Amino acid sequence: MPDFSTLFLPSKGQPIEYDGRTVMMMHRYSMPPSGRIEISIVSTSSRWRQGIKLSTAGHFLVADQKIAKGLFLWEDTMHPVVVIEVHSKDGVLCVSNAWDTGDGVAHSWHHGAALYAELQPDGRTLYYCNDGEPDDDFDDIIFSIRPAA
Repeated sequence: MPDFSTLFLPSKGQPIEYDGRTVMMMHRYSMPPSGRIEISIVSTSSRWRQGIKLSTAGHFLVADQKIAKGLFLWEDTMHPVVVIEVHSKDGVLCVSNAWDTGDGVAHSWHHGAALYAELQPDGRTLYYCNDGEPDDDFDDIIFSIRPAA
């Protein structure tokens, strides 16, 4: 099975074509410099704890708490739907997946890690993610992001 970290080496971490899809280490979600997004997990299928990794050139407001640059949302601690206010200097939200193998470390971007994004007719972007297990099922965590009302 593929170790996506080796497949991303020739592209220097840029998206690659794999099995008819554009696969990436991280998705750059475009949005207004200030806006609210709604995030929800559709499903998980992994032996490891799954997470969503977000970062921006700016800050987030979550439950009236200001968080600079980046944050993680974990499958076992996040609400079914999370609304986050994003204040980005460049209008880009960097989205990737993460996992914890039980060692308390937020792993990301290595071994089998990769994702692909699909824009849905209702405005949601669905993310299909592969964690550090070297396979290509892209079902370890599936989540959605969309502009919030």
